[in-house]
Amino acid sequence: HTHTHLHHSHGQPFHYNLDTDDFFNGKPSNLNLVTRTEVSVTFGIMAAVVCVATLATVMYSLGRRGFQENVRTAAGALFFASFCGMVSMAVFLDIIRELGSGYGMGYSLALLITAWVLNFFCALLLLVDSRNISYLDPEAAIRKGAAGMI
Repeated sequence: HTHTHLHHSHGQPFHYNLDTDDFFNGKPSNLNLVTRTEVSVTFGIMAAVVCVATLATVMYSLGRRGFQENVRTAAGALFFASFCGMVSMAVFLDIIRELGSGYGMGYSLALLITAWVLNFFCALLLLVDSRNISYLDPEAAIRKGAAGMI
């Protein structure tokens, strides 16, 4: 299960460890590392895809009718992306907690936390921006000047 014998072209066998849900570093475990890692990565990928779709939505709808609703929808999507990032982080932290000391994370956790926190603040900014008077009544915004922009 964990040690598989393969042969080099020279005929010499070599060994490698195959980590599965019930084996880690050649030892039996009940950590479900593969499954939990896949869950963490899946939620991270979902967050990234939603961010790209949000960017495309906002860029495409600039200067078009209904821009305010698109910005509000984009804010909701970024809140969802932030939630996906939090789930990914929670699963990742649980894996690290169960592995114990001796395994370094590098900047993986910091990057994940930074990503979902930035998504959350971007969502808040888009939500505030969706209330911009220039989307509702451009003529009134022009008459009021910069004071009427927010």
